[in-house]
Amino acid sequence: MDQELTSLLNQESRESDTNDMPAGESHVRFIDNRTGEIELVGADERQPPRRHMLKPLNDLYGQGTGRETLDPRDGLFLPLMMSIEEPILEEFEKNPRLTDAKVAIALDRLCNSPENDPGPDELARRIQNRLRFCLSVNDYSRQDVRHALRKIAKSVARHTREAGPFGYLRFIQEHLPH
Repeated sequence: MDQELTSLLNQESRESDTNDMPAGESHVRFIDNRTGEIELVGADERQPPRRHMLKPLNDLYGQGTGRETLDPRDGLFLPLMMSIEEPILEEFEKNPRLTDAKVAIALDRLCNSPENDPGPDELARRIQNRLRFCLSVNDYSRQDVRHALRKIAKSVARHTREAGPFGYLRFIQEHLPH
């Protein structure tokens, strides 16, 4: 976990709680997928956004869940699964020509070594960046991350087999909140 980021997020939360203005929503904006720079945009628009550099994955792995398998319906894994599937959905919404095959390639790049540089694969880099954020505020191990990546890669393969080259992408478009 990243204590500095956790402190910044807690500070944002406290500031929005004590603010006299109507409660807005604070959020994180990913500025640079190559460097891992993010911006914390607070609920109070009068406050300037705060920038933060995400730590590398190797520095963020925690003790994790200790589980040998991952059940995607278990709420414990929801932040981890969403940190992988949300950037896939966002990319599909920006680029409707994205295919399940390209998603499978990105996941394959990350499955064995999630912390390695994904090279020119921007989707893999976006997923990796979201994982960096997720692990900054949640306790997941390297094994947990690899389990989640493999579980989603299997889902991509199954939906592609059953519904064609956009089967998985249409599935998450229908089932994920956006």
